[in-house]
Amino acid sequence: AWYRQVADTWGSRWLEAEAQAEFSRLGYYSTTPPGVGTRGVRLIALNTELFNHGNDFVVVGETVTEAFAHLEWLNATLADVKAEGQRAYILGHVPIGMETAYGNDRRVPSVLRPYWMDLFARRYQDILDSFGEATIAVQLFGHEHVDTFRLLGKKTMENELLREAVSRAAGPKKQLLRSTSWPEGGR
Repeated sequence: AWYRQVADTWGSRWLEAEAQAEFSRLGYYSTTPPGVGTRGVRLIALNTELFNHGNDFVVVGETVTEAFAHLEWLNATLADVKAEGQRAYILGHVPIGMETAYGNDRRVPSVLRPYWMDLFARRYQDILDSFGEATIAVQLFGHEHVDTFRLLGKKTMENELLREAVSRAAGPKKQLLRSTSWPEGGR
């Protein structure tokens, strides 16, 4: 019901009918931006709350079926993007990788933990690896309230755990935040 309320609020002003119906039913959608037509861009909006370790429903396993259906939809959607010669712009709220937003703020006690449950992160990474840069132009996520840069792909998956790099970033107070993790070998 919540997805439908948001889809109805956005209405056809923001989403074409097919994307609106998809979002209303599933909480995620794919669309070609207005005015872009067949010039090769496909926006793919994910519902990352289905994967989020911070979501109690995810932790107790209540989203497993829905989350894997979402990932299979993503795989099929990227296959369509590739077949149509488009490039995907993947959008989401909670990013894959480790929670790092407060890693430099000593006032906030936190434990470094993954944002996504491992079973979903690994499947997502497998999907990304199977399509690569020729199909996926960029992934954009929010949630952290600071700029971060993450390396994802086969080369960063050589170890058992997902490795990431968080760039130096200017925070909202224009302070320089130190990097919280870099792959071995430096920057």
